[in-house]
Amino acid sequence: MRHLFITLILCLFFVEINAQTQEIDTENSIVNFAVSNMKFRTVEGAMDGMEGEILFEENQEEPAAFNVCINPATVDTDNRKRDEHLLKEDFFDVANHLSICFESSDVTKASWGYSTKGTLTINGIDQLVTIPFTFDGEKFQGNLQVLRSDFELGPSGTFMIGDEVEITIICTLK
Repeated sequence: MRHLFITLILCLFFVEINAQTQEIDTENSIVNFAVSNMKFRTVEGAMDGMEGEILFEENQEEPAAFNVCINPATVDTDNRKRDEHLLKEDFFDVANHLSICFESSDVTKASWGYSTKGTLTINGIDQLVTIPFTFDGEKFQGNLQVLRSDFELGPSGTFMIGDEVEITIICTLK
């Protein structure tokens, strides 16, 4: 029994040493998005200021975890009036919701890269999502689609703004 206990302690110690939290390079990390506008145009934008904790080793599947947030007040669509509107209550409601966050519950390796499942929180609304991603040693890149209506972002049922939003996440490590 004592041998089992010592082995368990050594295993936990080994995992703690090898599973170091990695620091995000905030200046070189960004979330890009694209959404249709009036069904024939596309509005593109970005948010920056990514922060959080990443526990990931490329050659080691476990443990791995992502707990990352971005500030929606950094939204930039290259149109000041639109950006100001996106900050208001009917979209990102930055007066009440200071961050958009993703917290992983599972990270798996795939033949083409990796996949993480977890909770995406926007406007205080949680949705389970899967983000396929690649990692090149210092940069994660993932893509996913979300529905604006799932997060109560803007009016629903309008042709002015598409419901499906394409998101590309680029997270660079220091």
